[in-house]
Order: sequence, then structure tokens, then C-alpha cells
Amino acid sequence: MKTPLVTMGARIVFTALVAVTSASAQDLPTSQMADHAQVMRQDTLTRSLLRPDRAGSRRPTARQTALCASKWNYRARYGADNPSVRKLYGLCRGVGL
Repeated sequence: MKTPLVTMGARIVFTALVAVTSASAQDLPTSQMADHAQVMRQDTLTRSLLRPDRAGSRRPTARQTALCASKWNYRARYGADNPSVRKLYGLCRGVGL
């Protein structure tokens, strides 16, 4: 006699799980999910383009200004292919000089 009660309880639990699972899976249709993902990507891209650049928003220090003002001296002395000269030019570009 216990077998039919366990089976009946298992059927009720199974039916409830199926109903809950299918109801939660129908939040958004597939086409709306794709549209929502596209909107989220576009929003992220727009926000990143509108956000001020961290390096560009800082003001260069006096030392950076002096070194960047004489960067052509380092280029003439060590050559344009020198890794340190390239790094100096990149850093000066990063602070807007």
C-alpha cells in the first residue's frame, strides 16, 4: 500500500517541477532575448565611448612636461628605434603631449 502513495507524491512533485521550469523558461521569447542582448551591447559601447579617458583627464606633471618637451633630443641622440625613446613617445602621447 505504501508504493502507490510514494508514486503519487513523486508524480505531484514531478508535475510541480515541470510547471515551474516551463513557466520560468518563458520569460522572454528567443527573438526578444537576441534583441535585448543587442541593446545591452550597444549601451555598453556607447557608455565606453562617452566615458572620459582616465589618462587624458589627468594633467601632466612638470617633469613630464619637461621630458616631453625635449623628447626630440633623446630621439636624435639614441635613434628612433631605441625602445626607451619609443616608450617616451608613447608616454608623452598618453598624457597628451
